Amino acid sequence: MGIFLLLTLPRVGVRAQGENGDVQVWLRYGRIRIRVYPLPRAFQKKKEDKPKKPAAAQSAPSGFDFSNLDLGDTVCLLLDVLDDLRDIVRIDILRADVVIATGDAAKTGMLLGECSALVGMITPFLENTFSIKEYHIVLDGDFESDQTRWKATLAFSARPIRFFWALWKRRRTILQLYHTLKQPENPGSFTQKDGGETP
Repeated sequence: MGIFLLLTLPRVGVRAQGENGDVQVWLRYGRIRIRVYPLPRAFQKKKEDKPKKPAAAQSAPSGFDFSNLDLGDTVCLLLDVLDDLRDIVRIDILRADVVIATGDAAKTGMLLGECSALVGMITPFLENTFSIKEYHIVLDGDFESDQTRWKATLAFSARPIRFFWALWKRRRTILQLYHTLKQPENPGSFTQKDGGETP
């Protein structure tokens, strides 16, 4: 246990970047930097050697239904977690260029409006809470296409022991959000019940 606590003391960095579904993630621990997603080729070969699941199992839905997600509650949870991480996380890069397209002009317009409102709520909080070296978020809509396009980069670092504590304080709300997504037959919002005590 003592060794584990010592390992969680140094600052750990994460860099993720993606474009139209192609995502890569790197983990930095001190001077060590490794790619954790996609896995290195050696691990990919081992994974390919495993017997493949039946086609029916591979095409099974994920079980998450975002239509039941309450946007207001989700934003409140996100802001609470970010506030807890105020003195814990250092954000170096936060960039996102998104062109929303659904194939339906009315639906695209509604989704663009909702996402723009979400960004408008979060941006002032991020700018006042964190000192972000590179911040750039642009949303747009394509009312003729049916394929959303995006490109994003996120780079941040934190001390794991303090990061885990911040998530632990909000564990009940996070679990409620997870169950809301996993149970589409019982739609509804979730209520925040976590305390704000500090270690």
